Formats: sequence, C-alpha cells, structure tokens
Amino acid sequence: MGNFEFARAKTTREAVELLSQNEGKARIIAGGTDLLVAIRSGTDSPECLIDIHLVQELGHIGIGNGELRIGALATHHEIATHPTIQERFTALAQASSMLGSRQIRNVGTVSGNLCNASPAAETAAPLLVLEAKVKALGPDGERVIPLDDFFLGPGQTALRYDELVTEIAAPDVGPNTGSAYLKLSPRRAMDLAIVGVAVLIMVDSDRVTCIDCRIALGAAA
Repeated sequence: MGNFEFARAKTTREAVELLSQNEGKARIIAGGTDLLVAIRSGTDSPECLIDIHLVQELGHIGIGNGELRIGALATHHEIATHPTIQERFTALAQASSMLGSRQIRNVGTVSGNLCNASPAAETAAPLLVLEAKVKALGPDGERVIPLDDFFLGPGQTALRYDELVTEIAAPDVGPNTGSAYLKLSPRRAMDLAIVGVAVLIMVDSDRVTCIDCRIALGAAA
C-alpha cells in the first residue's frame, strides 16, 4: 500500500473543496470496503483520502413528499433492515441484505456501491428499476444525475473529480406495485453475482393487468 494524505471533512462543502484542491488525485472514503481493497491491490493509488464520517447530514434515510432519500453515509445494513424499504422498495432491501458479509453491510454504503461502478454492484439493478437519481455536490452547486446516465462503463461514472455524492433519491412507488431482486452466485454468501436481476411490476386496481414492468440486469452484458 502506497503513501497518501488523510483529511477529515466536517461539512459537504469542505469535502468538495478538498476534492477540488487535489485535482482528481483524492478519493472519498466512507465504508471503504471497495476502496481499501483497490489500494492494497494497487489498482487505485490516490494521493489523498477524504473521510466524510463527520458529515452528519449525510447519514439520513427518509421517505416523504413522494420520494425515498438515502444519504451518502447510509449503510447496507440500515437499508436492508428498514421496515418501509422492506415493504415498499423490496428489491433494494433484498439486494443490500445479500451484499457481502454482516461486517461489510455494517460499514459499506449504498452510495459507495454505486460510485465503485462494478457491473456486479448489488444495489445498482434495484435502483435502476426504481428510477433513482444521484445527487452530486460540486464547486458550482448541486447536480442531479439519473442513474441511467450515471454509469458510463465498468468502473466509470459521470461523477466529476470535484463532486461529492450527497444523496440517492427515488420516487415513491405507486399502489399495487412490487419489486424483487434475485442473485445467482457460486456461493450463497460473500460472493459477487454471476448475474443479478431486479424486477418492478405495477398492476391495475383490479390486480389483473400489468401496467408497468421494469427489469435491470447486473454483471451481464
């Protein structure tokens, strides 16, 4: 593991300023479950790590005004065990519950899972069928990026080097709507998906006719 500076941001603005100052050579660390592995393996070699654990406003999970809002510090365990997410955003809760080990879920964040941009990222497919958006703060203000446009390729996102993901938002699901996530992997636990599938289906008030269906695949080309 190489040498790097370590900075601790207390506000989102401070984190953005640190990102700007380092001109693409800094990485945000929250859970660090993917980043630290990349640093140890030599596939990433940042000159500065910016810790955002002290930014309390990023730890929220809220559902209101027709929207699910997940702060950048919300962990997979918090998502997987949240009663309302389990009931109304089932695919997301299921995906977070299948990610890694209990220890990983306790520290790993949903935003980090997306920013890593792995094709096998558990939460990507569920959030795609939920039509989620990523909110990113940069020197010029906030930018909202539909998740469809966020992923540019394996390990690549539309996030600029001086932008910080602050929140993931998804519209509340309508009545008679359900979703699910299924994962095929070599083992039942602590393994990347060979393929992951998220599905959302909405039926009419009589629960006879399907009026909307969305399917997203992970780890598949």
